[in-house]
Amino acid sequence: MYDVFVINPSGDVGFLPGGFIVSANQMPSISSITPDLLTAGTQNTVTLTGSNFGASATSLVANCINFYNSSITATISAVINTVTATSVGAQFDLSSIAPPSSLSCVVTFTNSEGLKAKFSTVRVQSTAGGAGW
Repeated sequence: MYDVFVINPSGDVGFLPGGFIVSANQMPSISSITPDLLTAGTQNTVTLTGSNFGASATSLVANCINFYNSSITATISAVINTVTATSVGAQFDLSSIAPPSSLSCVVTFTNSEGLKAKFSTVRVQSTAGGAGW
């Protein structure tokens, strides 16, 4: 794992610790998350479908924001139940997300090698069957 430094011609500098990983394995990739509409105030079971997930995972996290009020954010970690090369089963506990909520989330999967895959976007709605917006 290597840190990444970027210097623009304008002199602006960017730094990303651990931003580059060298691996013999292919990067994981998420092609879908089912369901992609979750319910605030409840437990939500999801299935990730994709490739190269590996034999185990270290984390599955949703970073969420309300686009109508950007001061409303949430970071939600999932409990990972199953992992295969092409599928991950997990549960997000959204019981602390109080309705009304309209959140859009980017989900990040990290395998045991530290390789990551991101998927956008999963939405959080206020109630089951209700409008998320």
